[in-house]
Amino acid sequence: VAIPGLPASFDGLVITQISDLHTGAYIRQPELDRVVEAANRLRGDLIAVTGDFMDSSTTQLDVARQSLARLRAPLGVFGILGNHDYYADPATPHYPGGMAIMGAMQEAGIGMLRNSHREIRVGSDRLVLGGVDWTGMRRGNPNFYDSPQTRRALTATFLGSEVGWPRILMAHHPHVFIDSHAFDVALTLAGHTHGGGQVVVAEVHG
Repeated sequence: VAIPGLPASFDGLVITQISDLHTGAYIRQPELDRVVEAANRLRGDLIAVTGDFMDSSTTQLDVARQSLARLRAPLGVFGILGNHDYYADPATPHYPGGMAIMGAMQEAGIGMLRNSHREIRVGSDRLVLGGVDWTGMRRGNPNFYDSPQTRRALTATFLGSEVGWPRILMAHHPHVFIDSHAFDVALTLAGHTHGGGQVVVAEVHG
């Protein structure tokens, strides 16, 4: 993937993307361990986990934490929440949702990004890795894509990042492609469609 303005230190950077693990009734430790082993064998410079750590409950959260703690990449392992993470760890009027999952994954050594970014540094060179939160739960329809809300989330995600360094974005829902280009994002990594085998039906409002 050609990224404009990519510093020489990052030329040839390899990102290993993992998505939609759906840990729960059908995906447990043996399956997760195989994913971790396969990812580590790829020896990527950075690992991006683009949401849906859990399926519909947090009963297997400790299993996911233990398995995913073995992910290794020299520039770090980072993650974001997906819609099923909200089904598993739902929001309430006094609870933003996903916090138990966020905490467990951070204990596993995964840098969780929730409308925030990290600078990835190699020497004096940098790139900005952003992670945008799932926004579809805010109107009752979990597949609703709210473009204005997403743009607000993207603004928060890159707030304070230095202009001029390349931006890479992690977003669970691929509809974010519609809006991320306006934020100078060179590459967006998304999941949710399970490799294209799942049709996403969503409303889009400008």
